[in-house]
Amino acid sequence: MWMKDPLDPRGQPLRDSFNADPEKRTRALLGHQLILGLKATPEGRFDGDIYNAEDGKSYSVSLWRDASDRLKLKGCLLKFLCQTQTWKQTLDVQPGQLVGLTGDAGGPRADREWASLPAPARKSAAK
Repeated sequence: MWMKDPLDPRGQPLRDSFNADPEKRTRALLGHQLILGLKATPEGRFDGDIYNAEDGKSYSVSLWRDASDRLKLKGCLLKFLCQTQTWKQTLDVQPGQLVGLTGDAGGPRADREWASLPAPARKSAAK
């Protein structure tokens, strides 16, 4: 997760204080997974869940690229209460910002509940 301001007014890391799981309320917001359980759809999108640290809840999300440096996210509370955002890729790295893929040395760490899931089975190539 990237954050414009990862620190509180005292200079301490912002915490996941609204998480429904009391054990996670002291973890730093920066660095944990935000989008979880993505699965490809026939329309070329990916559906899964997105975590909102502002209320500690997860919501259904659909995401897709509409340009090489833009990601569209459509989140819905109910089927008719939806909002779409455009996330633009940035290449400027700020101090403390994570870069890289989940699990890479410079990337975010996988949350325990997702890191322990088995990897999807790979289809073997036809001989």
